[in-house]
This record gives sequence, structure tokens and C-alpha cells, in this order.
Amino acid sequence: MANRAFTKKQTIIFLLALLLGASLVAFLYFKLLYPVQNSVDIKRSELESEKKMAEVLMSKGNSAQETTFESTMELQKHLPVKPLVEQIVLELEKAEITSNSFIVSMNVHEDEEAAPGEEQEAAEAEEDLNHQDTGGEQDENSSEVLPKGLKKVDIEMTVQSLTYQDLENFIAALENSVRIMKVTDLKFNGGVEIMTIEQNPERLSYSVTVSAFYHPGLTDLIKELPPMDSPAPAKKTNPFNNDSELPEPGNSTSETSSIEP
Repeated sequence: MANRAFTKKQTIIFLLALLLGASLVAFLYFKLLYPVQNSVDIKRSELESEKKMAEVLMSKGNSAQETTFESTMELQKHLPVKPLVEQIVLELEKAEITSNSFIVSMNVHEDEEAAPGEEQEAAEAEEDLNHQDTGGEQDENSSEVLPKGLKKVDIEMTVQSLTYQDLENFIAALENSVRIMKVTDLKFNGGVEIMTIEQNPERLSYSVTVSAFYHPGLTDLIKELPPMDSPAPAKKTNPFNNDSELPEPGNSTSETSSIEP
């Protein structure tokens, strides 16, 4: 009877000890381990958020850099940091084709200063005289001061056009070209007056000077110069005739072809 009671007492003590141990473990878990684990989960979540934010910022930075590169390249189509005479010649050829005109000769003068101080002073003096003569009325054609360091390429051309409208179209094509250009001089003489129906109108010949600008001081943008949009090569062996019109090898006869403007 005593052994049975002792066994029952031991069982109760064992159960109480087991319950106390479980309670102690639960207490220690929720008091010490759970907060640490929860903090680790929070830190891990924050780390993932920071990584995603960093990826977004890096992608935006790369996108902004690409956009800046494209924008500066697009701007240099209008005002490059080098003369890019080949680009100017392409613009002249486009104007020549669209206006039904023909450039007879062309002279290029590079590295010209685009900020003439003496001309500016003369323009200001003329503006003062106009201001006095008109009682304070300002001259609408006063010259603008160009940015410091801006240079220009002057192109002197002799051009032929069929009509005066073609001349105007040629000038308009130059001034509306992608490259910033300005017509600084234009000289032409009227043709012979047509008196009879049999007379054919002569080509209108004139000389024109165009200035294209560039800014060599922006050396950081040299790597972002726009590519040349030049036409593909025609792969001709003779610029005057087709290959089919060339004489056979050993044939002494030669052809002379003339180019009419």
C-alpha cells in the first residue's frame, strides 16, 4: 500500500517536474530565443528590401546614364565638339538634291573664331545711332553675342539653280538642316532676260557662304560624337560610266563622258 502511494507520489512529482520543465522551456523560448529569431527574420526581410532597392537604383542610374549619353549625342548632331566637315558636306549634298541645284565649287575654311568683337562693337555703335535717330526705338536686327569658345567652319560655294525658287529652296534647306548652319553671304546676278519663246532660260549662278558652328572646349564629350550617317558605297569601278559601258581589255578606243551640271 505504501509502495503504491509512493509510486503515485513519484508519478505526480514527475508530471509536475515535466510540466515545470516544459513551462521553463516555453518561457525561455518566448523570452530569449523567439525575439532573437524574430529579429533575424526582420533583418533578413530588411536586407532583401535593401537589395531590391539597390537594384532599382542601379537600373535607374544606368538608364539615366544611357539617356544622358543619347541626349548629348543627339545635341552634337546640331552643335558638335569637332568641326565634322564630312557631316557638313553631307548636309550640303542633301540641300543640293532636294532643291534641284548643283554645287560647282566649294572652299572650306576651318578654325574660324565665331565671336567677332569688332563686328559686335560696330553693331552696338550702329544700334546707338538708330536709337538716337528713332527717338529710342530699338533695332530689331541687333547682333547676338555668341557663347565664348564657339568656333565656326566657313564654306564658300558657287552654286547653280534652274530657277529662283530653287535658289530659295537651297538656302532654306541649309538653314533648316540638322547641323546648325547660317547663311552669312549671298551674291547673284540676274540672268539674261528672255525676249522670245525660242530662248531657253539660263541657269541661275550665285555664290553663297555658310557658317557651321562647333564648340571645341567641351572635350569631355568627344567620345559621344554622333556617327556619320553616310550613304553606302556604290561599288563602282568607274564614276562616269557603268561597267557594261567600259571598253574591253586591249581595245585602244576610249570614251569621254561629259558631266553637265
